[in-house]
Amino acid sequence: MWSMTDNYPYFVQLVGAEVWETLPSKGNRRVDVALVEQAQGAIRKERKYFYRKIYKEMNDKELTPYALQVAETIHRQEEAKAEREIIEYDLRQKNSDIDAEKARKIVDSLQWLGFIWEGDEDQMEAGIPSFFTYVQAKKQRAAQQG
Repeated sequence: MWSMTDNYPYFVQLVGAEVWETLPSKGNRRVDVALVEQAQGAIRKERKYFYRKIYKEMNDKELTPYALQVAETIHRQEEAKAEREIIEYDLRQKNSDIDAEKARKIVDSLQWLGFIWEGDEDQMEAGIPSFFTYVQAKKQRAAQQG
């Protein structure tokens, strides 16, 4: 069950709720691997809905290209974490129209959406690692279609 959560608080609740809903109302009410596997489809469906919702909000705020750049910056680092200053610097280097203030606002917005988190030692990291993968896959599909 834990591996389905990405260590993300909402997914912890989601997995618990879906497994609870899958429990039979009578008889054996034991949570085991088979029961969790029964709940897996509903869990995946809810995760995809959650991803689409955040992705849409990022698109509406025109943050998606920057989110991809931030993900690349974080993944380039040895421990998949980067100092905020490095992320903001990379955004400015990759986008001639971004100054320090706009870079700060972009990082704040991505953090507010949960795309990135400030973890240990003031290092920024993926808020939901699997969402990084989702956004990158969306970019690849868009590039193949267009």
